[in-house]
Amino acid sequence: MSLKAAWPWLQLTDPERTWAGSKLPCDDADMALFRASTKITIGNGKLASFWHDNWKNRTDAKELSDNNWIRSVITISMPTQLAQYLELWDIIQSVTLVLEQPDSISWTLTSDATYSASFA
Repeated sequence: MSLKAAWPWLQLTDPERTWAGSKLPCDDADMALFRASTKITIGNGKLASFWHDNWKNRTDAKELSDNNWIRSVITISMPTQLAQYLELWDIIQSVTLVLEQPDSISWTLTSDATYSASFA
């Protein structure tokens, strides 16, 4: 596990850091590893990234994308594209935002669900 996982973890769990919101020093592989090691529980929806974070047992929009079909539903022409669209529809329909409850993030690789550099 890369120590680089600390950057996105801290950006999500401590947004008051002076560098929060800046480009992170992580490449795509670092971020994929981070996303595979975390889970977002949706509350008010302000923390979770729809396309990138692991919420509702999804890991990445790439698993649901096929030639950018989501941008133009009218052009769905293959059964797999339709199946992916319907899967995404079902996932979205099952989400209920709770405005007074913030989203939470947990680290799936430790028993206390918190990232630690010693684990990396």
